[in-house]
Amino acid sequence: MPGEMLVGVESEEVARRVAARLDAELKNYVPEIGLAQLELRDKTRSLTDAMRSLRGEPGVRYAQANFKMYSLPVQDVRVLEAADLGLGPDQFDSIYEPGSDYNKWQYGLRSIRAEAAWERGLTGEGTILAVIDTGVQADHPFLGGKVLPGYNPGHESDETDDWNGHGTHVAGIAAGAYHAGRGFIGIAPDALILPIRVFNEDTASNFDVAVGLLVAADPTIAGLPLPPADVANMSLGGAVYSLALQDAINFALDRNVVVVAAMGNTSNEAIRYPAAYQGVIAVGATDAHDDKTDFSTTGEHISVAAPGYDIFSAYNQNRIAWASGTSMATPHVAGAALILRQLYPDATPAQIKDLLERTADFKEGYRFQQLGHGRINLERALSEGLDGRPRGDIEVFVYYTVDDEPIPIAGADVTLWRGQQAVAYNRTGGGFGVYFVPYDGIARFFGLEPGDNYWIEVRLEEALHGTSQAYRVDNVAVRAGEMTSLRVKID
Repeated sequence: MPGEMLVGVESEEVARRVAARLDAELKNYVPEIGLAQLELRDKTRSLTDAMRSLRGEPGVRYAQANFKMYSLPVQDVRVLEAADLGLGPDQFDSIYEPGSDYNKWQYGLRSIRAEAAWERGLTGEGTILAVIDTGVQADHPFLGGKVLPGYNPGHESDETDDWNGHGTHVAGIAAGAYHAGRGFIGIAPDALILPIRVFNEDTASNFDVAVGLLVAADPTIAGLPLPPADVANMSLGGAVYSLALQDAINFALDRNVVVVAAMGNTSNEAIRYPAAYQGVIAVGATDAHDDKTDFSTTGEHISVAAPGYDIFSAYNQNRIAWASGTSMATPHVAGAALILRQLYPDATPAQIKDLLERTADFKEGYRFQQLGHGRINLERALSEGLDGRPRGDIEVFVYYTVDDEPIPIAGADVTLWRGQQAVAYNRTGGGFGVYFVPYDGIARFFGLEPGDNYWIEVRLEEALHGTSQAYRVDNVAVRAGEMTSLRVKID
C-alpha cells in the first residue's frame, strides 16, 4: 500500500519509537508476532530510504513494504443465475433436465476418493475451516447454515459477506453441506466455516492477509469466542516474500493449524507465496484425467495436486458456478485435511502434510515440479496411520429385532477395549453415506493398530432405553486395511 511499511519489532514501545523517528503514523500493532503497520506522513519521502534507515535500529527485526497480494484469478468461470436454491429441486428445471443431480458434476469428489471418508462416518464433524478469501455467503443453501461469525481485517469489522464469489466457491468445495434437492456436497460436509475476508477489492494488503491468518489460528484476537481453525485455506498468492506473513504462518503452524495454499496460475515455473513457505501444503491443479492443467504453476516447493479444472460449487448471490484454477484445487486438499483432523485430532500440521503426500497417486510421465507427490487419495490416506503403518477400522451395529427384521438402536454407548485399557468411546446414532441416515445404529472406530486382543462393551442408558443392560463381545480382531464389522443384538 502506498507509503506503508511493516516493521517487525520486539515490543509496542519499539514500534512507537520507530514511528516517531520516521514521522510515521502507527496504524496498527499486532503483539502476537510483534508486527507494526506504519504509514509515512510525508508522501514524497522514499519508502525504501525510510526502511533502510532502520538497519541496526535496536529492537527492529525487519522492515518491508506493505505490498499487495492478489486473489488468484480463476479460469473460465461459468455462473448460473438462480433466485433461491432453497426453493427445492424444481428451481433449476429451466437450467437442467428435471431430475438432474449436481453430484454428477463433482468429479473432484471421485478423483480424491472422498466417498471412502463418508463410508467411514468421517464428515469433518467437530472441525473448523478458515476461508481466507473474498468472504463467504453465509446463507447460501449449499453451505447449510454452517458459516460462523468471521472477521474483516481491512475494515476491522465482522463484514464477511462475499462480494466476488471466489470465497463462496472455495468454501463449497471443501465444506459444502449436503443439499438433498440436488445431491451437492462438500468434502467435509459437517465442518464449520470461519470466513476471513481479506479481499475488499481485487487486491489485499500483506498486513491484512497476515492478520487474517493470525485470526484463523486464534479467533479471540478479533474478539471471536471460537477455538482455532483446524485448517486454513489460502487460495491466494503474491510473488514477494514477506517476513510478516512468514511470522503469521509460523504462528498458525505452532497452534496446530494446517495451512493449505494455491500454487498459482502462471502456467510456468514460479514461486508464489504463501505456497512456498515451509510447512505449507502447496497445491497444484489436475483435470478429470489426473493430468496437470495448462495453467497450474510448477516448482520445487509443490506438495500435492488436486482437481482444479471445471470445478462445480456454490457462488455468491445464491448462484452456482464452474470455475478453474489452483484456487479450486486447494480446497479439495483443505477438505481432505479436515477429514484427517477429525480422525486424528491431535495430529500436527506436519503429520497431516506427510500423510497426504505419501499416499498421493503420482501419474507417470510427469516431473515432481509439476504435480508434487501426486493427486491426493483420501482413501489411501485413511488406510495408513500417521506413522506410515497400515491401520484397520471397526464398526459395531447395535440393534433389536421385530419380526426378525433388525431395527437400529441409536444412543447406545460403545467402548472399545484392548486388554485392560479402554482405547476409544463412541455412540451409535446418525451416520453418513451416499445420503444422510438419521439413525443407523452404528458406532465406528478408525485408525486402529492391527491385533487380536480387542473387545467391545455396549451399554444402554436407562433414561434412553428403559434398561441399563451391558453387552460384551470378546476376541475382536483388527486387520490392516480392513473394516471389521460386528453385530450386537439387544434382547
